[in-house]
Amino acid sequence: MKSLQGDMNDKEIFQKLVYGISHDLGAPLRSVVRFSEMLQGKFADRMDEREAQWFKFVVDGGKQAQSMLEALLTYSRLATRSGEKRELDLNDLVQHLLVELKARHDFVAETWIHIDPLPNVYAHYSHMEVLFHSLLENAVLFHKKDSRTRSVSLGYKMLDTAHEFTFKDNGLGVANSHLGQITQPFWRGYSAEEYPGLGMGLAYCERVVQLCDGEIVFKQREKEGEKGLQVKVILPFR
Repeated sequence: MKSLQGDMNDKEIFQKLVYGISHDLGAPLRSVVRFSEMLQGKFADRMDEREAQWFKFVVDGGKQAQSMLEALLTYSRLATRSGEKRELDLNDLVQHLLVELKARHDFVAETWIHIDPLPNVYAHYSHMEVLFHSLLENAVLFHKKDSRTRSVSLGYKMLDTAHEFTFKDNGLGVANSHLGQITQPFWRGYSAEEYPGLGMGLAYCERVVQLCDGEIVFKQREKEGEKGLQVKVILPFR
C-alpha cells in the first residue's frame, strides 16, 4: 500500500510539473517571439540574406516551441478539465468529426470510409472527441501523397464488459520496431514537411484510454495483405 501511494504521489508531481512547464513558460516564450518579430520588421531593410535567415530561425523556432508547450498543456488538462461524464451518441460525434476532417483536408472527400453502427457510451465528451478525432485523422492523413485508394474503417464489437473499437487504414503504417514508441509525446515517424503536426495525437489517445481504465493496441497490417495500421481500443462500459 505504501508503494502504491508513492506511485500516486509521483504521478501527481509529474502532472503538476508538466502543467507548470507548459503554462508558466508560455509568457516568456511569447515575449521572445514577439520582440524577435518586431526587430525582424524594424531592421528588415538593413539585414543581408544570411541575417534575415537567422531571424527567421529564431521566430520559427519560438513558434514551434509555443505549439509544443500548448500541446503539453492540453495533455495535462486531459486529467483535470474533462467536464462531467454523460451519455454520448458516438454516431453523432463521429459524423461531426468527419465533416470537420473533410473541411480541413480535401482528400478526405475521396477517401473510402466505412463506419460500423456505434453505441452510446458513458464518458467525457472531450475525451471521446480527442480520441476519435486523433485516430480518424491519422487514418486518413498518413498515406502516400499520390495515393488514389485511401480507405479507412471503424469497426465496433460489444464485449462482455466493454466496447471494442477497431480502426484500420491502408496507409503508410508504422514499422513493427517503432510500435512501442508511437505514443511518446512529440514522436514522429515521418517528416513534418510532408505530414504537418507535432506528433501528439497518439499520446493524447493513450492518455485518454488510460483515464478511462481501458486498453489501446497498435498493430501493423502487413499480414493482412496490405500495409496500414490497425488500432484497437477497448473502453469499459462505465
